[in-house]
Amino acid sequence: MQAIFKSIRTFVCIRILVACFFGLSLFAWPWAGLQAAAFDFGDLVRHIERAHEVVIDRSIDEAQDWMREQSDPQLQALATIPKTMLGAEDNIDAEQYLFQPMRNILDATPSQAALHFLALACSQRFLMAECIDQGLADAVEAVDPANFATWSIVYQDQPEVLLGKLEQAETFDSFRIEAIRGWYQALDVSTRPIGDFVKQVMPWMIVNANAMPAFQPLTESCKIAVETATDSNLSVACRRVSRFMRDQGGTVINRKIGYTVLAEMAKIEQSDQAEQLQREREAFNERVQCLNLANVALEFDSALQKTYTAWLLQYGEIKAMEKLADQQGIECD
Repeated sequence: MQAIFKSIRTFVCIRILVACFFGLSLFAWPWAGLQAAAFDFGDLVRHIERAHEVVIDRSIDEAQDWMREQSDPQLQALATIPKTMLGAEDNIDAEQYLFQPMRNILDATPSQAALHFLALACSQRFLMAECIDQGLADAVEAVDPANFATWSIVYQDQPEVLLGKLEQAETFDSFRIEAIRGWYQALDVSTRPIGDFVKQVMPWMIVNANAMPAFQPLTESCKIAVETATDSNLSVACRRVSRFMRDQGGTVINRKIGYTVLAEMAKIEQSDQAEQLQREREAFNERVQCLNLANVALEFDSALQKTYTAWLLQYGEIKAMEKLADQQGIECD
C-alpha cells in the first residue's frame, strides 16, 4: 500500500500546495498567527501527505465494503484480496473476510475471474492449503481448467502438480481489466473527498500492487522444458500458452511475456524462426514505447483520463493505447 501512496503523493501535494498559495482554505489552521520566517514548508508537505494517505486508505476500505455487499460474486471475490500483504499472524479475520465469502462464492457458480481473485487472496494471506481444502482447486478444475495464470497461483508451492497443469494449459488470463473495472465501480461510489483524478488512477495502482500475475512459473518452466526436450508435451504447452498471450493477451505485460517466451525458446533450441521471433518481439516493444508517448496527456487532464478509462474497459489496454495515440496525433505504425 505504501507504493500506492508514494505513486500519487507528489501529484496530490503539488495540487494542494498550489491551492494553498492561491489562498484556498484547505485546513482550519490559525494562519494569522504565523510569521513568514517561521513557516515550515516541509512540515506542511508531511501533514498533507499524512492526511491524504488516511483519506485514501479509508476510501479503499469503503470500496471493499461496498464490493462485499454486492450480489455479484466477482465483486465479492475481488474484495477478498487484502490491500496489503499479510503474514500468518494477521489472519485473525480470515474467516470473516476470506473463507466465508469464498464458500458463498463457490456455491454460486463463480466466474473464471472470481476464482482467480480468490486464488490471489488465498496466496496473499499464505492460506492456499486451507483454501484448496475448502474446494478452490476443485472449482478451478471445473470452471477454468486450461488457464495457467490461476494454476500458477493455486499450486505455486507444488511444482510437480504445477507442471502437470502447464502441460494441459491453453490460456494465461490474469483478469486485470476485470479487476480494474471492479475497483472503478467501487471507488466511484466513495463518499471520501479523494477527487476525480485519484479515482481514475487508484484502480490501476491497486491492481498493479495487489493483483499482478505470476509469470515466473511460466518463464522458468518453459526455459527448463526447451533445454530438456524441444518436442516434449511441456515444450509444446509452453508455445501454446505463449502464443495465446502474444496474440490474445488483454494487457501489454501479458503480450510482452508471450513474445519473450517464444523468442527465448526459439533461441535456446536454435530454431530457424529464432531471428524472426526476436525481430517481432523488438518491434512490439518499440511500438509500445511509441504508444506510451501519448500518456503524458493524461497526467493533468481528468476528462481525457476518464475517456481513456472508458476505452480501456471497452476495448482492452492495447486498443485503448492506440486510440489515445491517434487522438494525440502520434503515429506508431
